[in-house]
Amino acid sequence: MGKIFWIIVAFVLVGGWIIYSSYSIDLDDKADRMTFVKKMGGWLFGVGKNLKDLTGYMIKQQWLPERPGEANETIQVRYGTTTIIIDE
Repeated sequence: MGKIFWIIVAFVLVGGWIIYSSYSIDLDDKADRMTFVKKMGGWLFGVGKNLKDLTGYMIKQQWLPERPGEANETIQVRYGTTTIIIDE
């Protein structure tokens, strides 16, 4: 659990550094600090929204293989030279 926490902290710090360097922000200036907070908040909100969307997409996926007969399939059973076809 501790590793996950530090990975998240590192991710946020790297994101903050990219915002800081991309916008040439001077953190001593009040206006630039507000710009940094707005950009960082917007980025974190976007990351949270993307995680929510990704989680929703993953939940809707069919993760288990279908068993014969679950999806109205035709089942063929061969026994020697005899074939039995079961159509649902």
